[in-house]
Amino acid sequence: MNYGSPRLLAVGFAAAGLAVVLTAGVSLRDLSDQRANARSTARSEEVIAQLDQLVIGATRAQAAMRAFALTGSDAHLRQQIEASAVITTILNRLRRDLEPAVPLASLAKLSQRAKELDAWHEQVVRAVRTDGVSAARDLIDSGRGTSLLDELGTAAGELIAEQQRQARARAGLSDAQAVRWHSMTLILSATVLGLLGGSYALMRRLFIARAGIVATLQQSAASLEGRIRERMAELGRTQAELKHAIEEQARRDATLRETEARFHTLLDQVTDIMIVHDGAGRIVEVNERACAALDRSREDLLATSMFDVVAAPSASAQDWTSIPPGTLAIKQAEHRRKDGTVYPVEVRIASHDFGPQRLFIQIATDITQRRAAERIAALSNAIINSSSDAIITVTLERTIATWNPAAERLLGYRAAEIVGRPLVTLVPAEREPEFQVSLERLTQGKLTGPYETLHRHKDGRLIPVAVTTSALVDPRGALLGGMGIVRDISERKQLEAEVLRVSDREQQRIGHELHDNVGQQLTAIELMLHQLIGMRTDPPVRDLQIERIAQHVRTAMRDVRGLARGLTPHLLDANELPTALAGLLELTAGAVAHRLSCPHPISGIGNDTATHLYRIAQEAINNALKHSGATLIEVRLQQDAGALHLTIADNGRGFDTRESDARGVGLHIMQYRATLIGGRLTFDSRPGRGLTVQCVLPLAS
Repeated sequence: MNYGSPRLLAVGFAAAGLAVVLTAGVSLRDLSDQRANARSTARSEEVIAQLDQLVIGATRAQAAMRAFALTGSDAHLRQQIEASAVITTILNRLRRDLEPAVPLASLAKLSQRAKELDAWHEQVVRAVRTDGVSAARDLIDSGRGTSLLDELGTAAGELIAEQQRQARARAGLSDAQAVRWHSMTLILSATVLGLLGGSYALMRRLFIARAGIVATLQQSAASLEGRIRERMAELGRTQAELKHAIEEQARRDATLRETEARFHTLLDQVTDIMIVHDGAGRIVEVNERACAALDRSREDLLATSMFDVVAAPSASAQDWTSIPPGTLAIKQAEHRRKDGTVYPVEVRIASHDFGPQRLFIQIATDITQRRAAERIAALSNAIINSSSDAIITVTLERTIATWNPAAERLLGYRAAEIVGRPLVTLVPAEREPEFQVSLERLTQGKLTGPYETLHRHKDGRLIPVAVTTSALVDPRGALLGGMGIVRDISERKQLEAEVLRVSDREQQRIGHELHDNVGQQLTAIELMLHQLIGMRTDPPVRDLQIERIAQHVRTAMRDVRGLARGLTPHLLDANELPTALAGLLELTAGAVAHRLSCPHPISGIGNDTATHLYRIAQEAINNALKHSGATLIEVRLQQDAGALHLTIADNGRGFDTRESDARGVGLHIMQYRATLIGGRLTFDSRPGRGLTVQCVLPLAS
């Protein structure tokens, strides 16, 4: 073929121009597609980055949610809300800036889950503000929030995978376009080179430029693929870490729930009231005993503060903020029940730091029974200390435990001297056998006495006493010790001895009276009878002798009747007591003047009481006749609504009642008789002013 022909040359140039135009068009289209792919790849990278942040935000929200469920901390709730806000911001950016790169269906699914998650968070916040932390914790434990976060993470993962597939597809399209463009370029270059040797340099430059673009695209695709693999690997690691964290958190949750269950079980086993609160007094935990004592539910108490529990709070009772950790403060206060009633408590308060928060633990003991026992003990002590009898308690080891003031007055020992010493210290050696018998009965829980014995005074004197012992037991019946009531019977023993002496003297007096009066009269009668038997006189003389004998008999009978009247009152009936007193005064006729006053009939007393009143009057009248030198004796017997009054007064020489020896045997006997009938005997006398004896006998209504 002849290439030098002008016609052929024109055809060659035309073909070369057509090839150049075609090649340039294809190149421009491929370059435009590659730039579009590069932009799509960049958007995909940004979408993947945003979705990574969304997954991280969802992970943080889930962790904060679990932490809030465990601790109820406001900080964890804020972290949960902030993480949800980050998710919402990412979704808004995807819709606003990257929507062409994100499928609408996937974006709509993400948006729907985000809206549901926001609504759920608002529900949790409302629960915290209205119903408290426990209600919000119940919402979290329901699993709805976790389910929404899992669905959000799943949708984000699916969208990331979709973006990665699109990126790989765009990278494959760019490689095919580069190969096609390179082949066409070689073909056209060969044709043009064959026709136009002068176009070689231009085509070579185009080829080099095209090769640079292809290399750049391949490098970008390789870089994108590497970044996608890194992102996938990072996402895999994140998911693995998240799975491990979730599993670890689940184990911790289970352990914490078990620990909380054990804690609440132990807390509820405490028999005292236990309340945990913060520095502001807000209650954060209570046990079942507190709920029962305050008559409130646990939820009710957790919604209140210590200011609602403490009745009439005082500054000292509420000054818990001054208690440092590691110390224990004990205070007394009053708690208020739901119905407004209060009861006393003893409170032990301790504090402990839990991280930045300091909590206070109050353990309160209801001391209502203790207060009652203290009042009873105080009353018992007052009774024991005011008792006129000595009251002594002993331990099981037979040592003296308590010693009242009456025991100190009776036996001379002060409490500090005798408490702790053996009880046998008070017992004379000759009385130890009966003392051991009494202790043996005491250890058997038996009541002993009253029995009479002797106790040794501090100065060595032996004091006659009447002892009654009883066992001291606790509410379960266990023996704690013993108690003895010791009564001084020295005066009674002295009185008994005096009564015996008076009885002996009275018997001697009666013997003398019988011998000197009645005996003489009987002797005279016997002599006169003998004379009468031997007389052979006229009847008038015999009658005179008989009359003399009768006179002696009458005299003897009068003397015997007087003695009998002195031994036994004529009338013992209460209604005729005034008559008996009148007969008693008749015996004083000729010796002193006498007067009896009894304006109203007497009733309401028995024969024994009337006998003792008669004996008191008899003793007072005899004393006045023998010792006072009185010229007038007056007896008054009066009865009113509440008592019977017997008064014997004389105008004799009197005596000073303050002198210990002024009260003789007769006065002691009268005092003894008044005590026997439950009366009260008083003496009123001054030297030169006579003596007034009054017995007041209370009468039953």
